[in-house]
Amino acid sequence: MKTLSLLIIATVISVVSYANKPQHSIKIIDTEYKNILKFKVDKELIGATIILSYSNGDIVTKEVLERKRLVIDFCDVKSGEYTVEIKKGNYKKDISISKNAEDGVQYGK
Repeated sequence: MKTLSLLIIATVISVVSYANKPQHSIKIIDTEYKNILKFKVDKELIGATIILSYSNGDIVTKEVLERKRLVIDFCDVKSGEYTVEIKKGNYKKDISISKNAEDGVQYGK
């Protein structure tokens, strides 16, 4: 009986802790420009730090998200693999970006 009670309590605690995790929305918006990455975030992520880094770890740019929408222009950066890192408090999200001369910017691949 004690085991069943402990199992039920553990299940309830894990469900409640999962429900309290912030679930932020980040939506990448398609554009007609092949070297532009545009995305929109929840208003709770305003103030987050956005870091664009090259595959070798070099930071290309770092800025604070001041609005719900952000545009990153990849026209003047070399082809290769990039990571867009969005951080605020305990929240962290990485988006993989690939840029090549023919196809432009590809994300999540």
